[in-house]
Amino acid sequence: MFKKVLLFLTIFVTVTFSNAFAASDTDVPILLYHNIAEQYNDADNLLHITPERFNEHMQALNNAGYTAISYNDYKNYVNGIVEIPEKSIIIAFDDGYMSNYTYAFPILKKFGMKAAIFIVTGSVNNDKTVYPHFGYAEAKEMLDSGLIEIGSHTHSHRSFKEMSYEETVAEIRKSKYLIEQSLKINCTLLAYPYGFDNEWTKNEAIKAGYEIVNMVGDKGTNRRSDGLYELKRLTVSGHLTADELIEMIEKNRAE
Repeated sequence: MFKKVLLFLTIFVTVTFSNAFAASDTDVPILLYHNIAEQYNDADNLLHITPERFNEHMQALNNAGYTAISYNDYKNYVNGIVEIPEKSIIIAFDDGYMSNYTYAFPILKKFGMKAAIFIVTGSVNNDKTVYPHFGYAEAKEMLDSGLIEIGSHTHSHRSFKEMSYEETVAEIRKSKYLIEQSLKINCTLLAYPYGFDNEWTKNEAIKAGYEIVNMVGDKGTNRRSDGLYELKRLTVSGHLTADELIEMIEKNRAE
């Protein structure tokens, strides 16, 4: 009789634990933004969004009960160190435009939302373009807020599909080195330019010390079981209304 009871309890605990773990494999969408501009050509809506619309997006996420977590939070979740809210989301920016500092940062602070900015180190502090890039001083201020993470978007923003092995290694390592030397941090986040990799990228990223790597994909979400080296991101169009953004997120979480 005792053996039967013990067997029952063992099965019950095992099934309960397994179900709890499975339930905790949360779908986490990553929203990808780029530049924030007051005015822009409609044909460039995948690159730009107005400050007003970005504010509407953050308000909508807040109203819908989403929690913006950091990549470090997500890494700890994947590694089984912490749990995260069921409706977790990651907000990311590529390229390092000054508008991320002047427009996005204040809005993120207003809502208490975390985000990550992947910078092109060869363009840091470049004010000679139509859309300037922020410098390390602005990056440090955002880092110190506790809301913003800084990652690498390589040094020159060339597509990995066009690179040799030697060029791949140089792009991955130079950007990481410059970020670490300039900001005194351990740079563990990498986002592939244009979302493309090549046959060497993943292994070289791991060897260089990156712990999280982003693709694009524009479809799907991320789960603990997917690991950390092929994260999918959803590019957010500047044309998306707040309601359409929430609809896009829910559709991808359901798939």
